[in-house]
Amino acid sequence: MPLVSWADKGNFAKVTTKLVCICLFLSLGSVIFGYDTGMFGGVQAIPGFVARFGECNAKGVCTLSASRVSLMQSIAFVGKIIGTSSAGPIIERFNHRNAMFFMCFCCFVGVVIEATSKHYAQYTVGRIVLYFAVGITENAVPTYQSEIVPAGARGAVVSSIQFFIAVGGFISSGVNKRFSTDKTDEGWLVATCLQALFPMLIAIGLPFVPISPRWLISKGRSEEAVRVLIKVRPKEDGDNGSCEAEVAAIDEALQHQVDKGPWLDLFRGTNARRTMIASVVFAFAQFTGQAFTSQYGPRFYTTVGLGSMAFTYSLINSAIGLLTCGIAMIAMDRVGRRPILIFGGIVQGIFLFLIAGLGLLKNPSTNVSHFFVACVILFSALYAATWGATLYLLAAEIGTARLREKTMAFSSSVNVLAAFIVSFTLPYLLNSPYANLQSNIGWIYGSFAFAAGAFAYFCVPETKNRALEELDACFEERISARKFSSFVATGAAAQVAVLETVGAGVGKDERIEQVEKA
Repeated sequence: MPLVSWADKGNFAKVTTKLVCICLFLSLGSVIFGYDTGMFGGVQAIPGFVARFGECNAKGVCTLSASRVSLMQSIAFVGKIIGTSSAGPIIERFNHRNAMFFMCFCCFVGVVIEATSKHYAQYTVGRIVLYFAVGITENAVPTYQSEIVPAGARGAVVSSIQFFIAVGGFISSGVNKRFSTDKTDEGWLVATCLQALFPMLIAIGLPFVPISPRWLISKGRSEEAVRVLIKVRPKEDGDNGSCEAEVAAIDEALQHQVDKGPWLDLFRGTNARRTMIASVVFAFAQFTGQAFTSQYGPRFYTTVGLGSMAFTYSLINSAIGLLTCGIAMIAMDRVGRRPILIFGGIVQGIFLFLIAGLGLLKNPSTNVSHFFVACVILFSALYAATWGATLYLLAAEIGTARLREKTMAFSSSVNVLAAFIVSFTLPYLLNSPYANLQSNIGWIYGSFAFAAGAFAYFCVPETKNRALEELDACFEERISARKFSSFVATGAAAQVAVLETVGAGVGKDERIEQVEKA
């Protein structure tokens, strides 16, 4: 009877206010990335920043060349790939909370380097340090959330990462608009120094964040794991022994996985499939071209002749992105990850092709120009609500316990490499005297978007409302992507599932029956 006491309270039956606050608080780390991406995309068009870090001719006219923008934007990803690669071992040894403390310290160092810059090279070094911290955050936050949040609500909580990235982008758009005409150092300095606010808030709150119970179990500290679950689960679960039962079931399911595996295990057996799915999803997220709105928004609008409204459009873009991310959080555990990815790939491709087609028109009317801007904004919003909201969630879910941090680290490193390629090539593809594709770049990225939708249909499994141990069983049984949702796990995996999801309105009777048979 205790197992079903929460049976009719929806997907969030096992989610307490304390758990939500902990997870959303950690998601503030994503604000750092969203703010930096949007901030740097905007300061490139602020006169004071261009005067400080650009090249000025004899008449005092200053510009940021495509090569310099490309270098300042793309080289930062060197720091991010180091951060993502080192995050797994750091988390495995020191836990997620301590990894976040280290992230905060690195952020402060990066901001100081940027704010004291007199040359673009020093500013770029600061961005490298900041992106190292971002690489740690992008691994620590989703893996922590996926390990502590019950299966029925995991999608909504972990996908909040993209929402907070959008929050950071919205804040940066407002700051950039405020200083869009500033010709002194004040504008870009204020925009840069505001980055230190978010790691400061995180550092203050981290002592109150509990260690991941699954991390504790992997270290043989099951009693501490029980105490953590009692703190973050409903009071009924602590009183009726459900927390102890959940820890025991997880411990049993992980008995043969306690020792962390080497990196090469990512490419062996069923782990190779997990690694491939996570890595390709991360790569497609970049190759669908979201960078030309997130990193080069104002610059892109200026390139296609809409410079007078560039910062306003970017602010509108960020605001709509916030709305669509909120919708995605609700849909993630209702609709599922797989349909969202398929829909996102197809519709993004349509909007990118529309952008490219409209760009072919000579002397477009005002209405056509407005429709062009709408397509750019809707493309960006759809990316945030579909692929952007899903990629971290999916990568954090599908890795086995032995390799979860390494799966996340490797796949997010692929993401960084893809982002580096896009960021480095984009200024040359957009601008003259190079390829000068301008809006025609939509043909390239749109093709990738359609390919991404096809990949999601054939290869990406549905993970909604599944305990992490259930997903392990699905992969071990080599279930095809299209049959994941109907697979029925047994044994310890089923026990964990029922303890996490009974009350989430998901297969309640069947899962209780599984536990009774296990």
